[in-house]
Amino acid sequence: MELIKINKIMSNKTQFLHNINKTKRQHSSAVKSKLKSQNFEIHFEGFYHSQHSDNIDTEIENFELDFEKINWKETYIDYSKEYVKALNEMLNIDLKFVSLNSPSYYNFETDKIEVSINRDDILKLKKEYNYKKEFVDYVNEQTKSYDGFMSFYKDFEAVKNDSEMNLVYIFKYILCEYANDIQEDSFELDFEIIEN
Repeated sequence: MELIKINKIMSNKTQFLHNINKTKRQHSSAVKSKLKSQNFEIHFEGFYHSQHSDNIDTEIENFELDFEKINWKETYIDYSKEYVKALNEMLNIDLKFVSLNSPSYYNFETDKIEVSINRDDILKLKKEYNYKKEFVDYVNEQTKSYDGFMSFYKDFEAVKNDSEMNLVYIFKYILCEYANDIQEDSFELDFEIIEN
């Protein structure tokens, strides 16, 4: 009788330890898969009175399309996908388009492209930019609070410690650094005007 009790206790303990190990493995796997990629937003000027809206308007005029019949939302999404492809070619990385995030009103912010980036490209970009004096100076200047603006990040170290925000600032810097090239490339984007 005692032997059966001991075996049952051991069996319960073994099952309990097995469940703990299984949970640890699942958690570890989930953490690793999260590290494989990360989402962030590219602040690219948006479509409100910008170079991008001008490109789209020019294309509509070139093909003599009716502005009233344009599916603006789908056209903006298609343009954004092509913009991400152009960035990939320019930077030799593999961003994946996730969505176009548009504000309800354009008085405080504009459109942003949400993308996913893989772990290797994250490390590549951080290695290239986080040790570059010009980038560190840029972030320190951009994160200063001033009248009418309260920064949540006080300096480069604060930005560097937030992986998503670090990527946001890296791409803000890239878009400034390569502004002329990006502007020229945007004229050549192979986007589609989508009608209703």
